[in-house]
Amino acid sequence: MKNSFFEQLALKLQEISETSALESWPIAPPHRKELVEQAQLKKDAYRPAAVMICCYPNEENQYSFPVIKRQNYKGIHAHQMGLPGGKPLPGDDTLWHTALRECEEELGIQASQVRYIGTLSEVYIPPSKFKVTPFVAQLESKPKFVLEQREVAQVYQLSLQTLREQVISYQQMQMADKLVRMPGFQLESQFIWGATAMILYEFKEILKALNEGN
Repeated sequence: MKNSFFEQLALKLQEISETSALESWPIAPPHRKELVEQAQLKKDAYRPAAVMICCYPNEENQYSFPVIKRQNYKGIHAHQMGLPGGKPLPGDDTLWHTALRECEEELGIQASQVRYIGTLSEVYIPPSKFKVTPFVAQLESKPKFVLEQREVAQVYQLSLQTLREQVISYQQMQMADKLVRMPGFQLESQFIWGATAMILYEFKEILKALNEGN
C-alpha cells in the first residue's frame, strides 16, 4: 500500500467534524444515547482521553494496526479489548501527545517513528465518563511490540482489509444486573464492543469509501 493511500485518508479525515451521529449507529450499545444525555452524565462532565489506530505494514505488505486486550486489573475497562491510549498526564501538551506517550508505554512504539494522519470523531463513554479522541497514524515498518505487562495482556493485529470486511455480530453480555445483546466485532477469539467498536466502525466506513472511490 503506497503512501498515496494515507494522503487520501488524511484528506478524508479532515472532512470529519464533531458529531453525535456515532451514538445512533448500529454498532452503538443499547440505550447509549440516553446514557450520554442523562443529567448526571452531561457532556461537560466528561474527562478527555486519547487512543491510537497506528497502521504499519504487515508480512503480506498490507497495513495492520494493534488492538489490545487489557489486563484483569481493578477498573471499569479491565479485561476488555481496546486501542492503545489513556488519559492525559502532566507534560502532555495535546491529546496527540497523550496518544503517542500511551502507545510507547503500552506497546513500545517509539513516538519519533509515528506519523500523524488524522482524527476520527470523539466518542463519549458513559461508564467511565471519558470523552475519547481517536487518532490515526502511520509507521513505516512493523514495530517490535514490548507490552506493558501491568496493563496489556495481549496484542492482536487487525488488518485494514479485514476491518473493511467486518460485519456486526452480537454477544450476550452481563451489564449491571441484566443480560444485554451487545453489538460488536469478532477478532479471533475476542469480542470488540462499546466505544472501541464504534471507533472501528467509523474507520471501517471511511476505508470502504476510499476503496470504492479508487
